[in-house]
This record gives sequence, C-alpha cells and structure tokens, in this order.
Amino acid sequence: MLQGTAAALRADSGSRALPQAYGLLQLHVQRQASMLAYIDNFQILAIVTLCLIPIVLLVKKPRKGGAMALH
Repeated sequence: MLQGTAAALRADSGSRALPQAYGLLQLHVQRQASMLAYIDNFQILAIVTLCLIPIVLLVKKPRKGGAMALH
C-alpha cells in the first residue's frame, strides 16, 4: 500500500512522495484506531447500562399520600 501510494504521489510531489505516503498511511491507521476505540467505549457503556437496570427495578416505590421527609 505504501509503495502504491508513493507511486501515485510521485507525479505531483516528486521526491517528497514517500514522506507524504507515510503521512497518509499514519492518517489511515489513526482513523481505524479511533473507530475501534469508539466501538470499545460503546460496548462498555452498553454493559454498564445493562448491569444498572436491575438496580432501578429494586428501588422501592414511594407510598402515595405519605409525607415527604425534608431536612
């Protein structure tokens, strides 16, 4: 991939084609890493949310007509 990109850039950039190809490759890898990190974070948030649902179901409902405790 690196050599193909450098060959495509050689017509416009000349001797700077290889460093530019490395830059494009680094950009591509960075985008993939960002997407994988986003997916990992989404999965972690989904697991935490699923673990917290039973806590909501265990909370007692307040009595109707009861006085509120205020401090």
